[in-house]
Amino acid sequence: MISQELIDLLSLMTTPCSIVSLTRTPVRNATVGGAPGSAHLTGKAADLVYDTRVDLLAGAREALDAGAPGIELDLANLHLHIDAKPRIWRVATIDGGKTETPLEPWLMAQ
Repeated sequence: MISQELIDLLSLMTTPCSIVSLTRTPVRNATVGGAPGSAHLTGKAADLVYDTRVDLLAGAREALDAGAPGIELDLANLHLHIDAKPRIWRVATIDGGKTETPLEPWLMAQ
């Protein structure tokens, strides 16, 4: 079941994208290499893929504006992970996942 917090976050995001993952079973989570305590297991995470870099950056800004506590932007794959877990974790990976950088300052420079 998708959490109401995640539904609320997604409802504030308007840039076109494809939702490629929401709730996962433990088996599916392990198969895709998800973290053991992934927010996908409790319906509190979504993986979004965008067609262009411009759309990805717009989606990340929308997630920030919506107050998403968990955001991971993957520039190489035009992928945005958002989650509604009660923590603040916002990063961008801009070099194929090798290095994480704080999202807000990086996004402001784009």
